[in-house]
Amino acid sequence: MTPSASLPALRAAYDRCVAYAERTRDAGIDTHLSDFWREILGARVNYPSFDDMLVMRRGFTYPIADRAKAEDLEAERAYARAAWDVVGRTVPETYFHRFDESAVGAPTSFSFAGRALTAGGIVNALTSYRILAATERLGLAGRSLRVLEIGAGYGQVAHQLLQQLDIASYVVCDLPENAFLTAFYLQANHPARTATFVPDSGAADDAPAGLVFTIPPYLHELEGEFDVIINSYSFQEMRLDSVREYVAFAAERLSPAGFVYSLNAHAKAGVERPSGYDIECFELETLACPRRYPWQPNGTVPYELVMRPRAAPALSGERLARRRDQLDGLGGAMQLGLSDELAPLLERFVDGEEGAADAGLDALASAFRGDTDQRRRAVERVGGSVGTYLAGVLAFVAGDDVVARPVLRSALDSLPDTHARVWALTVLASLVSAAGEHREATAYASQAARIAPHLAGDVARLVGAPDTARAMLASRAGCAPPSAQRSDRKPPTE
Repeated sequence: MTPSASLPALRAAYDRCVAYAERTRDAGIDTHLSDFWREILGARVNYPSFDDMLVMRRGFTYPIADRAKAEDLEAERAYARAAWDVVGRTVPETYFHRFDESAVGAPTSFSFAGRALTAGGIVNALTSYRILAATERLGLAGRSLRVLEIGAGYGQVAHQLLQQLDIASYVVCDLPENAFLTAFYLQANHPARTATFVPDSGAADDAPAGLVFTIPPYLHELEGEFDVIINSYSFQEMRLDSVREYVAFAAERLSPAGFVYSLNAHAKAGVERPSGYDIECFELETLACPRRYPWQPNGTVPYELVMRPRAAPALSGERLARRRDQLDGLGGAMQLGLSDELAPLLERFVDGEEGAADAGLDALASAFRGDTDQRRRAVERVGGSVGTYLAGVLAFVAGDDVVARPVLRSALDSLPDTHARVWALTVLASLVSAAGEHREATAYASQAARIAPHLAGDVARLVGAPDTARAMLASRAGCAPPSAQRSDRKPPTE
């Protein structure tokens, strides 16, 4: 890693960031702000002073994979431990020896795998690892690349990739408040690279070893094609029209051999379901759920899309509608914790003829539409471990605990150690605890805690509050709240 710049050089980098922020103050960014980010920026200290930027990772980079109260050491340690339990068990341990974490911003670090790592570094390692894997798989490793990252946060993914790929230019487009952080962080860590701000000289610097920074109103002033276009965890936080503008830009500017990498969920801001990402603009190379273990009991689950330039004619009509429905079904299943279990369906969706009928994919799509009875009939057609697990979940969220208990117990026979198994064990623990079978409840809860150690306390709370677990799963499944389902039932006829 290139040594960090001196204090005078850091000050010069900071002054360039300030000058750009002042120059673009009237750029009309308000139309690009989602309610999600409007609330965060309204509560956060934006454009910190130079001295604050020297310790920017002690609360000024929240919520970009860093906590707001980093001074709470025990909470920070627990956060890092959770990150390691999720990402450190998904990414090979050796990968964390391929990059050096930066001391810029005075982050709080902990020892994992013999390395000093921060929670934010661990979280973002999943993204950088998966991008590196895609470059190798698609024949881009070893080539000099032009990279565009949309929503780079404070630059952790960029910093990790810049140490491992041959990158001619790394372009960042983000909200002004976040671009301010990224521009400082990357200049501080890579002082040998030329930094350009757009608009500045009127166009992006295409010189070797360049760093380029811009904000959404000037996206289309960027010139040329990009070999890799990245977005992780921020499309899901944007307005729908902003996402569609970025997707259209990516489809237009992606190089013939390049790819778009997205790691996002949905139902957090403007994108209500996976089909909102308009993946039909590309040829899909990968659809996966790389985060096998649960991060939070009720957090959204990001899924990976690797997309290539589209050569075939655009889909339309019934085929487009079916493909979108199938994608929404897969995305819905992932929100309920399914990952490895979905592998055959994910492969068929990627490899199959676009928009073609597929009994399993079509049944899964139907499992996330209609009323409870329609959904139950659909999961019966899905079959296998996926269908069994979904049948148990649907019974549980509908309040049919007598049905849910044996079905979920049956699902455990084939569910691997993933998020879905944690949910199945937690629900079973709550059901048998309510029935007074406390020893069995403890056994189920212990198994769930073994898979997700950082969630042991959450599992215990949900076991004692089955209606809370019911409401969480109902929300994830897109069902009406349990009370509403019960109130809709007709009384039995005499």
